[in-house]
Amino acid sequence: MQSSAGSTESNESNGEGAIPTQSAFALIREIDKYADKLWKTMVYFVALSLFLLIIVVWAAYGLRPISDWLFYPFLVYAGIIVIYFPVAFYNGIGLIGPLKYWRDAISDIVFEVTFELLPTKGDTPLDRILNKISELYTDIPHLLAKRPGAIEKGVGLGKKKSVIWDLVIDMNYPRFPSLQNRFVSHEYILVKHIETQRQVEERELRHIIQGTRNDLKWSSSEIVSMFVISTCGFSNEALDYAQDVSDEVDFNIELVFELGTRYYLPTKVGE
Repeated sequence: MQSSAGSTESNESNGEGAIPTQSAFALIREIDKYADKLWKTMVYFVALSLFLLIIVVWAAYGLRPISDWLFYPFLVYAGIIVIYFPVAFYNGIGLIGPLKYWRDAISDIVFEVTFELLPTKGDTPLDRILNKISELYTDIPHLLAKRPGAIEKGVGLGKKKSVIWDLVIDMNYPRFPSLQNRFVSHEYILVKHIETQRQVEERELRHIIQGTRNDLKWSSSEIVSMFVISTCGFSNEALDYAQDVSDEVDFNIELVFELGTRYYLPTKVGE
């Protein structure tokens, strides 16, 4: 997911691979365009496979001469294969790049729909956000049912514990914690719920993100996603900082504005 600052942005222009992610319909149109190119490429490679099969069978029979009425059509067939090969190869390479953009765009759309449109469930703020995250990471309910210890409340990470998280979900929680904890690389989903009467400022967000990174600095454990939920939103400076730092880290930073029992993804003024 790439909704680090809670905003939906277009991918940077990168030839044909750059696709707009402002709407699901734009994404569908882009996929349709590449689907047309895909079936033409697949038809060519099926034809090429048949041509190679003919060559193999012909070789198995000792490459005997064939009659004129078969030779000339076969020669034309071979010529088409040779001439069209560079085009098919180019199209095939061009179909690989967009896959990442499509995945990212679909992730953004799913993230937005899940948080902003689907109804929330739960009696408390932590129950509601846990249910929301479980809709994104569908293996969480199964994990918690089998290993309840995979979720902790009001705990810090590492030895310093400079940041206390409201929810810590270990996606790689060991089957036998007492025996395996020292040898397992934990994968955390972190949730910080901030009840406040003012917007979360950059310095507060910086403390949360950098403090947690320092807590795990010498650890083999990793962060999968970091959810920071505010009851009064985030300042533009905080959103800018989240966007900048998201390029430096290898985990998702998700900023969410909680209003009653609804969630919204904050966007920068002017975007």
